[in-house]
Amino acid sequence: MRIPAAIGVGLVVVIVVVFAFFLHSGYAEPAKVMAKQQVGLGYQLHVNSLNVDTDSQRTVVSGVVIAWNAPFSHSALDVKSFAMAVLKTDYRESTKENMPKHWFDKLPHSHVALDDAIEQGALFCNMLKESRS
Repeated sequence: MRIPAAIGVGLVVVIVVVFAFFLHSGYAEPAKVMAKQQVGLGYQLHVNSLNVDTDSQRTVVSGVVIAWNAPFSHSALDVKSFAMAVLKTDYRESTKENMPKHWFDKLPHSHVALDDAIEQGALFCNMLKESRS
């Protein structure tokens, strides 16, 4: 039982080392530069994969670079906590029933993920606008 486990661990280590070599080799940085030219400034970039094909005449490198723009970085602010701050109330009192009606746009409340996300985003934007005025 120890030999198959050791072989499995060894195989994982080899794959990780090879993968890390390609992603940190000279190919990853040019991929990021090309991606930055496509999407512009303000995006974080991650080289997800690289494929290097070599024959007797040339080397062709292709890859996947993921670009994202996270306005909140790696932090979050939930609507209820923000409402508590804007309304100057306790957390338990920061419910939709106690929020001003003008914070709510006339949007569908369908419990479909996209609709609900749009509704929450609009609510947050209205709260943010009021908090800055």
